Amino acid sequence: MVTQPHLDNESAAREIGEKLRGVAGVSYATIAMKAADKGRKALAIKSAAREIGEKLRGVAGVSYATIAMKAADKGRKALAIKFACHSGRLGYIVTCHRICLLCDDSAAREIGEKLRGVAGVSYATIATKAADKGRKALAIKISKDTSSAAREIGEKLRGVAGVSYATIAMKAADKGRKALAIKILEYETRSKLQVPLLLALGEGGTALLKATASGDTDLVYVVLLHLKENMGKHEFELTIRSFPLAHALYIKYCGQHNREALRAIYVQEDDFPGQAATHIHDAIESSNPGSVEASLISARECYKKGKNDLGVSICEDSRKLCKQQSSLQETYGASFVGLSLHDTVKKLLEQGEVKLADKLRSEYKMPDRRYWWIRILSLAERGEWAELDRFSKSKKSPVGYEPFVDACLKHDKTDEALKYLPRCRDEIKVKYYVKAGFYEEAAQVAFEQKDESALFFVQSKCPLRDSIKHERISALLEQLTSRK
Repeated sequence: MVTQPHLDNESAAREIGEKLRGVAGVSYATIAMKAADKGRKALAIKSAAREIGEKLRGVAGVSYATIAMKAADKGRKALAIKFACHSGRLGYIVTCHRICLLCDDSAAREIGEKLRGVAGVSYATIATKAADKGRKALAIKISKDTSSAAREIGEKLRGVAGVSYATIAMKAADKGRKALAIKILEYETRSKLQVPLLLALGEGGTALLKATASGDTDLVYVVLLHLKENMGKHEFELTIRSFPLAHALYIKYCGQHNREALRAIYVQEDDFPGQAATHIHDAIESSNPGSVEASLISARECYKKGKNDLGVSICEDSRKLCKQQSSLQETYGASFVGLSLHDTVKKLLEQGEVKLADKLRSEYKMPDRRYWWIRILSLAERGEWAELDRFSKSKKSPVGYEPFVDACLKHDKTDEALKYLPRCRDEIKVKYYVKAGFYEEAAQVAFEQKDESALFFVQSKCPLRDSIKHERISALLEQLTSRK
């Protein structure tokens, strides 16, 4: 006689099974049918499963997983899950694509409960298989614990070809599992995939940390610009200050694209040299004398606050020069504002304003060597050879007389160059005579200096077509050799 079904389906199925075990002519399938007729669907499923299980126990070549697949094909989802969970290879619950397609939230929870504590099977295994079949959302739903789920998914997917942690994290985010998505992204080693998704999840600080750790400056710039657009000014500045690389790159970016923002950063940090530098850049780029002078005054005040006396002095001198250049510009109509002291003096000499050039040279303490170079080149350019000669005799040249020779030779004035060759330094006098093409004179100087190697040098440089000069140089060589 069949026992009255209990209220608990599991207990009822188990009791029926024990009572009927070995009773001839009675099958679990019959009991399942009766239970179904009475509206006891769950009990019917369990009885049917037990019947099939008893019949297939030990039958070679047939597995519960195969039966589960067949049940899934017939739309018997509950029966399919039950047999799959009783299979010796529980991973088939997700390897079978048809069962995976049937699984919804409740199915995922049921799979999770059935697998809890089963040796050798983890939720990550199921997640991996589901991911392989395109069921990434199912893989995420099976586990309720974010940290352990992310850890298991991370470990099991390590090295699996064609599966990206970033893709899994994106699917988790799409399903509202933001915390899990962030955890999974910790396993993503490719910063270019990891950082943009962190930004999309609102994890700006973590994204900046990962970007700076990667050393990819382009990626850091991407994060910086994103944070700048989506954060308040104060919050943004506080955030990047914790990352030296990001802070330095942002300063560089502002220096190239937004000088006012750069100046604001320097003001907040009391960086007086930095503030002064921004004002100096403004002065350099401006062509308006008033704006240049104002910028230089601002730079001078910044250097004062920073107790940089040299900076103060340079800014003050530049301001005074700017004022004088403005006056010269009005007088001569030529552009003077923005020129260096060197170029200003040179331009005055080109204009023939020697006294004004001397005044500026004296006022701003231009070194004599520099002034002499400018004056020599200027006179040569203007072709004032007589004035150049007078200038050379005004006092002893601080640059020597070789620049006079070079200036003359540059304009093919060898006769003018000859005036200065005797006053060249002894150690390079022969070289300069040869440079000017005076080979006999060069040989004579070398002979007087008793320098045999210099004579050979002159002989090697003298053109072969000048046979007379070669003979004289050879004669001087013989005389010098015979004296030894």
